[in-house]
Amino acid sequence: MAERVSLAKRRPRLEGVFGPLTEEVDASLRVIFERVDATLRALATHHGTSGASLERTGLELTLFPSGQLEISSDVGASDGLGNIVAFMVELRPTWFYGVGSDKAGWDVEASIDADCRHTNDHGGMDPVFRGEVIRATDPEAAARALLGAAEELRRLGTTKPLSFWLDRARDAPDDHQRPTDAESKT
Repeated sequence: MAERVSLAKRRPRLEGVFGPLTEEVDASLRVIFERVDATLRALATHHGTSGASLERTGLELTLFPSGQLEISSDVGASDGLGNIVAFMVELRPTWFYGVGSDKAGWDVEASIDADCRHTNDHGGMDPVFRGEVIRATDPEAAARALLGAAEELRRLGTTKPLSFWLDRARDAPDDHQRPTDAESKT
């Protein structure tokens, strides 16, 4: 099972994700991460929830049993009928999926999952939006990309009702195709 630690509450070292950091860069990253947390809290508040992530404190450093590390968070929102939509952001080293490189890099992604509403309900959540994966080559650029991803989620989550995202997780009447991510941005 993965181990999660709140960045805001426990202030874990960031070097596991970013490599060696100066005190100045570490401080700069944490300021950006505080802005990410504020953005996610605004999304959570819009949907009547108390915060982001399991501890409701925002971004978390997650250590997986395989040794992979990421910085991520999510905001879960309910339509009041038991259907959930999850708005998620992730920042992970480019080696996260086992692809090595001689250069440091980080991938940032925003995504939205919604409870399955297919005729044959599989009982899980379906991906209904995947933002473009942004690759950064320095830690501060990665943190800024994470802020941009959180801002995109806040925009999508506050301009479209939860029913829009839940409808994307149901059977389409004609060809079982969901709207494209480009259509969700309009």
